[in-house]
Amino acid sequence: MRALVAVLVCSVLMSGSASAQSTCKSGADFLNVEEWSIEPIDSQYNSLSVTLRNTGAKDVRMVDGSVGFIDALGGNIASYTIDRDAELPAGELYSQTGRWGPHTFERLLKLRPEEVTAWACVRSAVYDDGTVEKFE
Repeated sequence: MRALVAVLVCSVLMSGSASAQSTCKSGADFLNVEEWSIEPIDSQYNSLSVTLRNTGAKDVRMVDGSVGFIDALGGNIASYTIDRDAELPAGELYSQTGRWGPHTFERLLKLRPEEVTAWACVRSAVYDDGTVEKFE
């Protein structure tokens, strides 16, 4: 049963990354993935760190967005949701580290960095001045 659940979770994560990246609307790409790294914690878990830069003109205080990875052939590896309450000052860096179990990002351990493209997509944002922008 656990194996079936793991396969289903992996399938959802992988299919979600394809749709999230391909449906990213113009203007919703003001977060750039500056760097990423992954390292094993133990035989079950990995630590994935991603650093984003807000290339927009406004400070962001809440975000609905995702970060994902595709391989050199365009295949989806996986994606995750950015911390919704991340404070993202304009022009500044923001780092997020997460602990991930099996069947999520472990493929990143096998691939060379030049074989991976990391992406970020924002669906909506609340700016520091209180305005809300939705990218539909």
